[in-house]
This record gives sequence, structure tokens and C-alpha cells, in this order.
Amino acid sequence: MRRGSTGPAGRSDRPGVRSVPVPKPGGGTRWLTVLDAVDQTEYRAAVRPLAGRIERSLGPEVLAIRASSRGESWTPAPWGPARVWWRRSVRRAIGEVTRGTTFAVADVWDCYGSISPETLTELLGPDAADALAVLRRFHDRGVRGLPIGPEPSAVLANAVLSRLDDAIRSSGVSHLRWVDDVVLWGPAADVRAAMRSLSAAAAAVGLDLHRDKTRILEDRCEATVVLLGDRDSSIIAAP
Repeated sequence: MRRGSTGPAGRSDRPGVRSVPVPKPGGGTRWLTVLDAVDQTEYRAAVRPLAGRIERSLGPEVLAIRASSRGESWTPAPWGPARVWWRRSVRRAIGEVTRGTTFAVADVWDCYGSISPETLTELLGPDAADALAVLRRFHDRGVRGLPIGPEPSAVLANAVLSRLDDAIRSSGVSHLRWVDDVVLWGPAADVRAAMRSLSAAAAAVGLDLHRDKTRILEDRCEATVVLLGDRDSSIIAAP
């Protein structure tokens, strides 16, 4: 199936990995990867040693799947309250900016499916060996990139997407990120520069920005409609 497709990443008659269609509130279908108990346990155990390191690399701009450590284990923040905080933070940003502030949005095309083991190896080094071994087993059973749905995937995705945060931050504008959904704002010239830096940073880690969902917004009214709308279109803490 072509890259970026909304269809399932793959199917297998072997036990442990299933692709399940879930309708998106705004239309279309998202295919979630459902792991059996053994695979889920192995995946969490493989990502656990990386969670603290990845979490420490994130700034307060990142609101989805923040992880807290408890001894040798890690616990992801609940999705529901995090999503409420995201919308509240976006609403506050729109309401508090000065006149003339420019808003922009960005989205990564096929984010999880585009995150390769090679990229994770480059960013995380040998510490990621166990996680990569699990991902390669999933790949052999039809999963492209990171499986969509399991929480460990969101932790690994943050390791890659944090490079986008760094690029935006270095441009001097403000931003918030929910997985691969980004909103940024500031003076018009700085926002345009940040968008260029964001595109370059995404390409450097093997990601492409979604052309139809990455753009500068007209004003605060459009920002409100695009970012908040009448109904939250997210169904999980994953792209």
C-alpha cells in the first residue's frame, strides 16, 4: 500500500498483531494496531528504559503522552485530561496574543508509519536496541513504522518529534504540539522562518509535512475555527 495511505499498515494470520479500523469524527478511517498481551508487555518493557530520557528531552510545549517514572516503570499521562489541557492551552494562546500575531499549523504526513528503525537508532543509539528488535518483529508481521495506538509508540514518536520542537524554538516563536499536530504563533516573519525550519527538521528525520494541513492562518478567527472547531477531531493520542 502506498505511503500515507489511510488503509491498514498490513495484515497477518500470525497471532499478536491486528489492524482494526476506527472511524474518525471528521470523516475517514484510522487503522489502529492491536497487540496481544505478550506483545504489549514486551513492547512496554523494551521502551521503558528509554522513557525517562525521552521525557527529559521534551519542553512544556508538548502535551500528548507525557510519561512519569515510578521506580523502574513509567506511566503515561491519561489521554482525556491531557486533551482537555491541550484545547485549553490553545484557547488561551489565541485569546492572549497581541494584535498582529500570526498563527500557523503543521501536521506530519503518515507520521507513525514514517518513523523508521534507522532514525530511532540514529537518535537514541544502542540504548534503543531492545525496542528496535520488537519493532522489527512487528514489521515482519505487517506493521509499518510504529504501531498506531499502543502507548509505547507515542513515547518513541516523541523522541523523533522533539527535533521539530527544537527547530521551532530556535526560531523564536511560541508553539504547542499534540503528537504531530503543531500550532505556532508570533510575528509574521518569524513564523514564516519557523515553518521553513520545521520543514527542514522534519525532512532530517525522514518525515514530510502534510501540505494540506500545514499553512499560515489568516487571523485569530481562523485559528479558533481550525484549532478548536465545534468538535474535537482527535480520537486517540496518536496521529
